[in-house]
Amino acid sequence: MNLSQTRGGQTSSSEVESVQIKLRIKPALRSSLEEAAKINGVSLSQEIVCRLYRTFAVEETESKIEQVMQEFGEK
Repeated sequence: MNLSQTRGGQTSSSEVESVQIKLRIKPALRSSLEEAAKINGVSLSQEIVCRLYRTFAVEETESKIEQVMQEFGEK
């Protein structure tokens, strides 16, 4: 998913087919998320979803880096 889809651009069909979850977070975290959503011009929900997607992208990138480093170390 690209940022234009999560930051006010067109939505994909997979975003339309979403599920609702209940989540408990600290008030300070909620305030930070609400402020970020306002700055980015998106809803609180969209901000949270975008940030969750980014964490998976970071994990995938870190995994690829580790794999390359291991391969490099073996040579």
